[in-house]
Amino acid sequence: MVNGFLYQHLGEAIKSTSLTSSSAKISSNYAFLSGTLVASSYVAGTVALLKSQYPNIDMLTLRKHLELTSDDIGIKGADDDFGFGSINVTKALSIKPTFQKR
Repeated sequence: MVNGFLYQHLGEAIKSTSLTSSSAKISSNYAFLSGTLVASSYVAGTVALLKSQYPNIDMLTLRKHLELTSDDIGIKGADDDFGFGSINVTKALSIKPTFQKR
């Protein structure tokens, strides 16, 4: 969850180098993970890339830009299962943010 909004990366059972003691463990080096814990790294990476491209972007504009450039999955619009959808890094970086008025 970022600033009260849920973002997720599309896909289940994403491979990670995180060690775990759960039944999801498949070797000593990799595990299958899913959910917002995994998605948060994609959101953070996208935010970092946007901040490097637009250093003066404010949080309101950044949040709105992520919402507008995410791929809607599940029920149309924001929902409890997928939030605003799947982060689309390519779209987020290729479309210039529209700075929001406060």
